[in-house]
Amino acid sequence: LPKEGELAEPLLSEDERLAVLEAFCESRPGIEPALCSHGLLADQVEAAAARFPASELVLVMGSDKVRQLLDPMWYEDRDFTLSRLFSRAGVLYADRADHPGVVDALSDQPENVSWLHGFRRLEVDPKAASISSRLVRERLAAGESVAHLVPAESMALMEGKRPSR
Repeated sequence: LPKEGELAEPLLSEDERLAVLEAFCESRPGIEPALCSHGLLADQVEAAAARFPASELVLVMGSDKVRQLLDPMWYEDRDFTLSRLFSRAGVLYADRADHPGVVDALSDQPENVSWLHGFRRLEVDPKAASISSRLVRERLAAGESVAHLVPAESMALMEGKRPSR
């Protein structure tokens, strides 16, 4: 789903991002990168299911994206689209440090009850929950190391990159 608010310039080009994903997956059996041209996650799930028919599909996201996933403003017919998504995939989410309890609050809304079966919480270390692309860009802009924040596979591409403030 598109990001909301002011967008920062990406650190890596689309080709560089794909190269990082390929390198990351290469050393992790059972994990495959995929690229999809469709915008809605339901469309991406259907494309992945067609490409990997024997695979269990799980979308992994932060709680801030769960809020966006359930927001009706993104859909012509939210229930139809979410039905397509959850018929093929589940969602594993982690509470983001800056968005605690978002999913619990969403589950209290009657219009979301039908979709709760598709969500599972991923317990993550609070330090990991505080890592974001914004934090990485800020640290790079300040000339600080981000080696402890990003996969090793991305460090070679990030060396020398400094985002504009």
